[in-house]
Amino acid sequence: EEEPCATWSGYLELWRKHLDEIVDHPKVIQAMKSQFHLSADLYSLKQLLAFPLSRLGRHTHPFLEPSDFVQSLSFMQQDPRALLLRDVSVLELCLVVAMKRVLDLTNEESCNFEMIYDGK
Repeated sequence: EEEPCATWSGYLELWRKHLDEIVDHPKVIQAMKSQFHLSADLYSLKQLLAFPLSRLGRHTHPFLEPSDFVQSLSFMQQDPRALLLRDVSVLELCLVVAMKRVLDLTNEESCNFEMIYDGK
């Protein structure tokens, strides 16, 4: 006898049952509420659902999991500027700070390494 998930109709039945359970899961509800409070538009909902849906796989990840929604929300809440600076060395960070300072003092639109090194 085949297991229920082996047939398409069996999988659909399990999918619907699992979907009914997951929408009532506290972690999923909290992730949805958190995202709704940040932005209530449809685009944000699509972004939140993109990661959990992209993880679905026939054998590896057949159903949505609450942890997928939590992880998706954490990805969405990361500051892009902080992500850019996450892997920067101390020297590179010093140069970025110096460059910002030079731009503030000179009111120029751009600067190069020489301007920073010379302190202009």
